[in-house]
Amino acid sequence: MQLVDHQIIDRCLTQELITPFDPELVQPCSVDLTLGNNCGVLANTAMPLVVGTDEPEYKWFEEWENYILHPGHFAIFQTREVINMPADLGARFEGKSSLGRIGLMTNVTAGFIDPGFLGVLTLEMYNCGPLPLTLQPGIRIGQIIFTELGGEPTRLYGNPTLGSHYQESATVRGADFSDRVGVTGGLLVGVDPGSPEGDYSIVQLWAIPQFVYDDNLLLTEEPNDSDC
Repeated sequence: MQLVDHQIIDRCLTQELITPFDPELVQPCSVDLTLGNNCGVLANTAMPLVVGTDEPEYKWFEEWENYILHPGHFAIFQTREVINMPADLGARFEGKSSLGRIGLMTNVTAGFIDPGFLGVLTLEMYNCGPLPLTLQPGIRIGQIIFTELGGEPTRLYGNPTLGSHYQESATVRGADFSDRVGVTGGLLVGVDPGSPEGDYSIVQLWAIPQFVYDDNLLLTEEPNDSDC
């Protein structure tokens, strides 16, 4: 069952689901979350990133006031609010329709929040529209929806056996593949159906976009096009 406004308010006041909590941000069955002022951009690399194996590098920006997210660019941000999930609730983060209508995707893939999670939410944001978008801390960036579970899990997020990398995140966090097993030498894209051993297919990507940002979070050098 999805929680409605008065249930959300009661839980937030008694269980501190959201900190800081502003009742003015409560919608009929969700709560608006706001944008924090820390973010990260994937650093330039000369070689492809092996997904699931390589640890990506980021350039981090703290306490910024304006961030310009250019068309076709990706960055990770955080919510201002800390989320504290009890054992009997799951949640998901959804974007705002007003932001979607200007081409701003605020959760590219990771929208689900497990019971037991504690921390700020990292937001994978992408500008798929035609215009540069200036982001400012404190704007309403999305909404969280809480759902009552049919029971309590035997292991909550943060359990040492689960490899919960992002538990107790106090700021934006980059990708962590430290407990994954993979291969090297290219981009791991899946199992080759033609291989009886189920070997992984490796695809080399030679056209690597090079995005360069200055200290004011502005794009200072356009990438050079190259053939694959």
